[in-house]
Amino acid sequence: MQVNNVKIININKEQLINLLLNKNYFSKGSKGILTLKNDKLYKIYFNDFINTYYKNNQNLLDDEVKSLRIKKIISKNPKKKFKVLKRLSDTKSNNLITGLLSYKGILVGIEMNYLKDYITLEKALSTIPYSKFNEFVDICYKKCEELIDDLLKQGIIPYDIHEGNILVNMNTNDFQLIDLDDESTKYMSKKYVLQHSYICNEIKHFYNMRESIEEIEFYRMNSK
Repeated sequence: MQVNNVKIININKEQLINLLLNKNYFSKGSKGILTLKNDKLYKIYFNDFINTYYKNNQNLLDDEVKSLRIKKIISKNPKKKFKVLKRLSDTKSNNLITGLLSYKGILVGIEMNYLKDYITLEKALSTIPYSKFNEFVDICYKKCEELIDDLLKQGIIPYDIHEGNILVNMNTNDFQLIDLDDESTKYMSKKYVLQHSYICNEIKHFYNMRESIEEIEFYRMNSK
């Protein structure tokens, strides 16, 4: 099953464990792990993984939960998630997520393109030369607004917009929104968004980044 570049990828137990235990991970938290393998990024949902083993073999679960220190929650169906995420193929954010990882019919993670020349906006704001700071901030707001407007036109409402969920290529000034697969992003009908016009203003709360940007600018001015 595939729409543009998004597909459902069936993986076995060995492949799942290898991803979970891959030492070359970018980040690790209570909900999952972001790991790099074969020039692809994989976000593995720990909680879905645990629920899978809980349903199939609790003896295996006990040992693996102890080693991974993760919790059990309700799993998700990859086919349902597929129908939702395939809507990204009609947006400017269509080149990040490439597949949904399915283990025995349970959604356990996603596969993404590795944008190796990109860094988070949070890091970019703290490293950009002071002489280019204001110009970069202006570009940032313009680019992010374009991406958000593009998603809203498709009925996709990204509620979790912050500096850590925005990637930027400092050489090309290209921006990408990430974490569009989590629960904080709502996939509604286009008609719903049009009928609730207040959402468009509400979602642009990413402008609240102005406060943290001003804090960074103040700190840098006073540390010169």
